[in-house]
Amino acid sequence: MKAFTPHAIRLMALAVITAIAASCSRDRRELLSLVPDDVDFAMTINALQLASDAGCSIGADGSVQMPEYMESLIRSHKLPEGFGSILTDLSHAIDLEHIVCYGYGNSPLIAFAITDADRFESIITPADTDKQDGFTLYRKYDKGITIVTNDDIGWLWITDTRNPVTIITEAADKAKTAPISKKSGLNDALTADNTFNAVYDPSFIDSSLGNHWLSVSGKIESQTMLLTVRGITPDGEIMTISGTQEINTDFLRYVPSDFTLAAAAGLTADINWDGFAAIIGLAGGYRSRGLVDTLRPSLRSIDGTVAIAAGPADESAWTELDMDHWRFLAMIHMPQDRISQATSQVAMLLRQMRLPVTADAPGLISTEYDGTTYRIGNIDGYFTIASIPMEPTANNQLATTFLGKQAGASVTIPSLSHYLGERGDFGMEIRFALERQEATLKINLTDTDTPILAALLPLFLDL
Repeated sequence: MKAFTPHAIRLMALAVITAIAASCSRDRRELLSLVPDDVDFAMTINALQLASDAGCSIGADGSVQMPEYMESLIRSHKLPEGFGSILTDLSHAIDLEHIVCYGYGNSPLIAFAITDADRFESIITPADTDKQDGFTLYRKYDKGITIVTNDDIGWLWITDTRNPVTIITEAADKAKTAPISKKSGLNDALTADNTFNAVYDPSFIDSSLGNHWLSVSGKIESQTMLLTVRGITPDGEIMTISGTQEINTDFLRYVPSDFTLAAAAGLTADINWDGFAAIIGLAGGYRSRGLVDTLRPSLRSIDGTVAIAAGPADESAWTELDMDHWRFLAMIHMPQDRISQATSQVAMLLRQMRLPVTADAPGLISTEYDGTTYRIGNIDGYFTIASIPMEPTANNQLATTFLGKQAGASVTIPSLSHYLGERGDFGMEIRFALERQEATLKINLTDTDTPILAALLPLFLDL
């Protein structure tokens, strides 16, 4: 199975837009009975919620009118002129309030219920129509876009490989005896009351994750999106993270209030680096995992909180992403002998580079480079490297992000216009928290009244 590519992401974005194009009401559990339990992924979507949050206009009859940026995304995917209007018209004839997306690899099937067969037929035709094994295939476009129907169920197939009827019937045959809805953990995850729910089987990356699937749920409201991720077994057992401990928030005393980034994790010597490497591989690929494997011997000496924080030193920081324009600190809790050893090694390296080394206090040195003073050594039992004075007098508002958590991060971007031009005329706050059995990611847009999906979905135009 292949990892997700920008092309696949665009296909998934198109799937979301297809869902946004319609609404009604039908229990998603009925559609889940068509999904076998061996799929690589499955997803349920509340299209009405998505449509509203994405900036669509919803009529009194439940019809949905897509905004221009969605039409632009469709055009960028090189679909025929008018494809967006077809999707909008279909909102009168099909039920996509509870759509189900499922499949293998990068080939998603999008299942929906047909609520007005006559109107559906009038919208879809004229089209290249074919009959096969009781299914009707509508091949209206030449870019692998096929709509397949059987009685009051329809599927959208947005790839040009294999016959969609074969994919649908093979999956349905498997689901007769082994539907995903019979796996209580996966079924509960997919039918939870959220804007969208998804389950994903990462076992192709590494078997060290065992029988666990990734469960992702999302709630979207106005300018805020909240994602929750868990590791679950098909039968509902929630994975508990091992090798971590609660973050010691003492490091926050050294973080200035104007710093815009802070991240920390509480680690123990028993952390499962195999599982961690598998997750890194899932997110960043095999090269990223190889880096973790290389560093694993050094990582095992960490016992306690690891923290980094940074803030812009000047206005160029947002466009010149190098350390000359940022103030930072990094603190790693280690045994005293390891701190002394690391400090001595850094001092030796600095002298080899012909940089000045000053002993400021027992176990603490400093050096000057390019007009900046860097402090290295023991601060409150942490091996520390910092480009700011290490004074425990900071007064920031970050405690709730880290208190009681196994890991956490806070990122504040005052304006995305530095990167996106006029399309990024808003700020963003990102808060991440890892607890023993779940991780949450909250994204909030600032200085804008635009719903978060309406602001972020257009960014797919650049993929």
